[in-house]
Amino acid sequence: MNTTNEWVEKIGQSITLKVITIGFLTMVLLIPGFMIQNLISERKARSEETIGVINEKWSKSQTVNGPVLVVPFIIEQKDENSKLVSEKHWMYITPEVLNIKAKLFP
Repeated sequence: MNTTNEWVEKIGQSITLKVITIGFLTMVLLIPGFMIQNLISERKARSEETIGVINEKWSKSQTVNGPVLVVPFIIEQKDENSKLVSEKHWMYITPEVLNIKAKLFP
């Protein structure tokens, strides 16, 4: 019986056993940390996806154009039966150089 008590005391004071126990508890306590990190990354991805969907619906790409002069004109031609046919066309005239100073207010 004395040998059993001595053996238990020796194990209780063993530094190796204490280090192994601390290492095991550390590994066990890392599991909830990994689960929380997984939850955080999942919610971050969901947040970015939601922001992308909202931006796509509310603010699609926009184009800012300068002034355009539209001049309609008619071209008259004869067809194969020698009838006069009129075709309406439009000529779009844009400036060669355009400098705009503007402020955008969302």
